[in-house]
Amino acid sequence: MKIKTALIEDQLKIRETLKMILEVHFPNLEIVCEAESVEEGYQKIKACKPQLVIFDIDLINGTSFDILKMLQNEDLIDFRHIFLTAHDNSQNTIKAIKYSASDYIVKPLELEKIKPGLEKAINEIVQKVSQNKKVDLLLELLEKPFGQNNQIVIEGLKGLQSLVKVHDIIHFESDENITVFHLVGGAKIIGNRNIGHFAKSLCVDFDFLQVSQGAVINLAHLNTYQHANKTLSLSENKHVTASRNGGKMLKEYLKSHDPKRLKANFIKDWIENLKWKN
Repeated sequence: MKIKTALIEDQLKIRETLKMILEVHFPNLEIVCEAESVEEGYQKIKACKPQLVIFDIDLINGTSFDILKMLQNEDLIDFRHIFLTAHDNSQNTIKAIKYSASDYIVKPLELEKIKPGLEKAINEIVQKVSQNKKVDLLLELLEKPFGQNNQIVIEGLKGLQSLVKVHDIIHFESDENITVFHLVGGAKIIGNRNIGHFAKSLCVDFDFLQVSQGAVINLAHLNTYQHANKTLSLSENKHVTASRNGGKMLKEYLKSHDPKRLKANFIKDWIENLKWKN
C-alpha cells in the first residue's frame, strides 16, 4: 500500500535530501506534493489529500502551525504529521510538539533520526489512529505558557490517546516497558513508553521528581515524607517508596525550599522537626 505523502519545506536542498532518503528506505511513501510557503502548503494539502505530511516549522510567510490552524478551522485534519525542527526553534515550540505527542526530527536529516518517527507514523496510518487530539492540543499549547493546568497527550496501547491535565497526575510507575499513570479520582492510564521517556520531560518542565528507578511523583500531591524508611504519602492515600538516591534528592529539594512557598498540604512544623540525619 502506497501512503500519499506531502513535503512542506522551504529549502529545496532539504526537500531533495528527504526525498532521496524516503525513496531508498521508505518506498511505500509516495510523494504527491511539495510546497515551500504557508499558502502553497495549505492549498496543496487540500488538493492532494495526503495521509502523511512532513512539515518544516518555519516556512515562507509564516509557519506550519499557520497551515494547521487553517485546516483545523475547515475540519480538514485527516493526516499524520511529523515536524522538522532546527536548534534555533524556541523551547516553547518544542515543548508544545512534545506534549501533544507529535513527532519531530531535528535537522540535519539522517536516517537514524528519521526512521523511528516515520515507522511510527506509518503504523498509525495503517491502524487509522485519529490525529485530531494531537493537533488541537498542539495549537492550544503554542498559545499559552506552560503550567500545572496544561494538558498533555499520553499515548497508550493500540494508538489510544488520552488528554490529561498535568495537575491530575499523582504519580506514575514503571510496569516493564510501559508506564502506569495514577490520576486524581482513582483513574489509571497506560502509557505505551517506558518510565524514562515520560520522566525525562515531566521532571524538567513540571514539578515532578523521580524518587526511584520505577516511580515518579508529582510534588504538588506530596503530603508527607518519612526519610527513615523512605516512605512518601501522596494525595488520595497513595504511597510510594523512594530509593536511597531518590530519598536523598527529595530531602535536598525540601531543604532548598522556603516553607512559605511549599504546597498547601505541607506542615511547617513537620519540616522543622524532620531529622535530616536519618
